[in-house]
Amino acid sequence: MAEIIFKSGLKDQFDSFVQYKKGTQRWNRSSEYFLCCFDKFCAENFPTTKSLTEGMLCWCKERDTEHGNSCSFRVSVIREFVRFARKMNWTTLDLPTVPAYKPRGYIPHFFTEEEKTLFFIELDKYIIRIKDYKKDQAMVRTMTVPVMFRLLFSSGMRTNELRLLKRNDVHLESGVVNINDSKGNDRHRVALHKSMWDLLCDYDSAMEKYMPNRTFFFPSDKDLPRQEQWLTRIFRVVWARVSSNQSAIPYNFRHNYAITNINSWENIGYEINDKLIYLGRTMGHTKFSSTMHYFHLAPCFATKLKHKGSIPYQDILPLYNNEE
Repeated sequence: MAEIIFKSGLKDQFDSFVQYKKGTQRWNRSSEYFLCCFDKFCAENFPTTKSLTEGMLCWCKERDTEHGNSCSFRVSVIREFVRFARKMNWTTLDLPTVPAYKPRGYIPHFFTEEEKTLFFIELDKYIIRIKDYKKDQAMVRTMTVPVMFRLLFSSGMRTNELRLLKRNDVHLESGVVNINDSKGNDRHRVALHKSMWDLLCDYDSAMEKYMPNRTFFFPSDKDLPRQEQWLTRIFRVVWARVSSNQSAIPYNFRHNYAITNINSWENIGYEINDKLIYLGRTMGHTKFSSTMHYFHLAPCFATKLKHKGSIPYQDILPLYNNEE
């Protein structure tokens, strides 16, 4: 990350906070972005104030355009800063409050086997069709795009984790990917399937010849991370040739990874807890409940549970009563 230049009266405190977070290896791009937004707010509204005030923390209030969960995500780094400032005796202010968690009703698109097959066929056709578009970028695009989407599909990685993946994060000698730029401050590892491992080895070898000593594993032609909009735009163009259902997004590959894993579990008993823990850690979940969330999205697993439990299943989950 480039050096951050703060402009408000809290500049020195922010610098110390960032240095501390980097020292503990718990700093990421989203934290940097929101702290810079807060710094800009303080510089514009409290230009001469050199200590944290209650008025500054009004930046943390939930906005009309926000869902409660997105507000909590935006404010999390400010809460960390206030906690740090209290320990350093820079302030006695309480941590800014955040809205309570609000369950969301979004149901991700679950890809059929036909859709998954057609998507990657159309993806490769798309790369061939645009091979002459922006020729200065064509070689990097041709090599990276097919591999990026296949890794996204097979690993359960978040789209941001994929975009920000650095070459030294990918250990091709062991087939393990270290995820260091993740949601929040989480860091975790992904073990590659053998077929994906082999593909990454071939890809890395080819990219090394074209762009030696690159920083990012899937770079732009200038060795910078791809933008989220770029990944989404390619997905939508390809998906439009597969299905008329335009609700699907690249992130749904992550949901598909979790649901496919759960649906594949056969003859399980108490070891289901171990499987859930392994799945959660692979996906970078910090809470067990985040992994459990996928159970109601896994239709095949519900069928297996019903088959195993039979009558007890009906007692636990009774049929819907029209009178209620």
